[in-house]
Amino acid sequence: MSNRSATGGGQRRATGNDGSTAAASLAASVAGAARLVGGWGKWLLAIIQRDKRARIASYVVSGIAVLLGVALVRRRLQLPSLPSKKKYDYIVIGGGSSGCVVAARLSEDPDVSVLLLEAGVPTSHNGAIGIPLASGTLQRTDVDWQFKTEPQAHTDNRIHNWPRGKVLGGSSCLNFMLYVRGAAADYDMWRDQLNCPGWGYSDVLPYYMKSENRVLSDPTKQVDKRYHGVGGPLTVTDPGFLNVVSSVFVEGAQAAGIPFNPDYNGENLLGTGFSQYTINNGRRNDTHSAFIAPLRRANLTVCTSAHVTRIIFDGKNRAIGVEYTSSRDNYVRYRRVHCAREVVLSSGAVGSPHLLLLSGVGPRADLRLHNIPLFRHIPAVGQRMQDHLFVPISWTCSQQVCLSKERMDRDQWKHLARWMLFKTGQLVSNSLESMAFIRSPICRLPYPIPDLQIHFVCAAASGDDTRLNFGYPEDTVFSQACSDGFTLLPTLLHPKSTGTVKLRTSHWRDAPLINPNYLLDEHDLDVLVEGIKICRSIVRSAPFDAYRGPELVDETIRKSFPNTESDDYLRAYARKMTCTVYHPVGTCSMGREDDPTTVVDARLKVHGIEGLRVADASIMPEITSANTNAPCIMIGEKAAALIREDRVLEAFARQSAQSSPAKKTVPLEKVQSSL
Repeated sequence: MSNRSATGGGQRRATGNDGSTAAASLAASVAGAARLVGGWGKWLLAIIQRDKRARIASYVVSGIAVLLGVALVRRRLQLPSLPSKKKYDYIVIGGGSSGCVVAARLSEDPDVSVLLLEAGVPTSHNGAIGIPLASGTLQRTDVDWQFKTEPQAHTDNRIHNWPRGKVLGGSSCLNFMLYVRGAAADYDMWRDQLNCPGWGYSDVLPYYMKSENRVLSDPTKQVDKRYHGVGGPLTVTDPGFLNVVSSVFVEGAQAAGIPFNPDYNGENLLGTGFSQYTINNGRRNDTHSAFIAPLRRANLTVCTSAHVTRIIFDGKNRAIGVEYTSSRDNYVRYRRVHCAREVVLSSGAVGSPHLLLLSGVGPRADLRLHNIPLFRHIPAVGQRMQDHLFVPISWTCSQQVCLSKERMDRDQWKHLARWMLFKTGQLVSNSLESMAFIRSPICRLPYPIPDLQIHFVCAAASGDDTRLNFGYPEDTVFSQACSDGFTLLPTLLHPKSTGTVKLRTSHWRDAPLINPNYLLDEHDLDVLVEGIKICRSIVRSAPFDAYRGPELVDETIRKSFPNTESDDYLRAYARKMTCTVYHPVGTCSMGREDDPTTVVDARLKVHGIEGLRVADASIMPEITSANTNAPCIMIGEKAAALIREDRVLEAFARQSAQSSPAKKTVPLEKVQSSL
């Protein structure tokens, strides 16, 4: 059966604007423009009889309003662009956190052509993307793939939401903008224990620094240039707005025995401190905004609403292009575009293995099950998935200082105006302003890395939107209503449980089967229970005395386990309330080619296939000890460097072969120095 054929059933992905959606969108735009012009018309009639200067001013303002209305309609009418050529040097599949970086860096060479294909929409499609505090409102919208897991047996058979960015910039447009690299030992373990040469901390640090433009909130301090970059495209800042309870958390963590760490991206990850963000001048600094939007390059083509359905091979062992379909064709026409050099797959920990499987690269038995012709048997495709989990624990706040939905709704126009005019106020915060990294009492990790991260949120995790995003069970009944509160999120950093991404059907429209196997290993649950206990000790410390109200207890669980301090209650609570932190990795793991649990080698080349690499979170051989967006950006930087190195290496080899046929190898140091 062709992988285009509909097999019916299963979970369908949203595929963009079809004809009816476009018509509805246009109608809404025209109506909006009419209301806009009508409003100005009434205002004009009211002042038309005043003095001449007022009439002139009204004409100017009305003209601006009409132009804005026309621009709005044109934006809705504009069709996605298609590739202007039939062949490019490089094709990058997926304009997300890694893909945007790869495309931007490869196109720095004016002698090569680069095509970036993104299945989602432009960032301008949703104005809330730029507002940091609006992060939680972007889930379950048309800029989210809205994936869901299979029922998870060890989390009370819950189906978990898996938001992934369906927009240019990928999940860097949906995430909470926390910039955390992880521990140095994470990368040393990749290199030394997991057979990934060139991926130790000393190897990857230069790529972190290359991307970064570190901006400190305190102008009297200097950036530590041993660990941070200045002048890179990605601006990393301190909190632009700091809620008082976020500072109280840092004080409470220290009172509980966790040392203060002024820079968790510096010499040491462990400790407590304030967050670092990918926010620039009060706006989200996603990878599209940072790496792609500033560019005006004739050799870089960016196409949105272009869904790649499979990778094209030459019948031997080389990738030579891709097949894709576009919203411009209502996703019913299939087009092809070819590459002269390489295809770079950057569709994320869900999209990358899914596309490999649809293209005939993966476990033989799985492909046979869906009648997909086998191109290359690589059993690890879609395996070894890891994800971070957290358990939300909220308290009421005895003072009205936290983020309150009622107060935000009441003053929303004031907050929005302050943000639009000055880029200040509460909207420049993501509400996660402080955190801690710790080793629990039961930590088994051999390296000096944490097994727990605690995110602090200056809002209660009990509102309707939070319930929907986190996927709380319907029988969740908190002990009391909470309009003012704060939340601690103990987060499992190194799960023992691993999961899979598999085909649901052979059709590209059908979302894959996502089975993370949450809490399959009992140790994962034990670590989360220890995390809850540590969070309670922090909130019960003296610095919280002036702010701490009652903890929000789940009354349904308390019926079975009345003692809320007992391990029985905590284990039941963790199983019921645990949620993804949106950090899936490892489904195209990196390692030696003779290791059947890996998909790509240390240069990110897919085993046994020429001209095809993977560059995104899926290549991580082990999940990092923190949020994964910063590592994804680093992976994009290093991938582009590896591709350029190999290109120069080939050129040197050709020159050497011509000048001296006996000389076959070229030192890598010579290649790197030429870049």
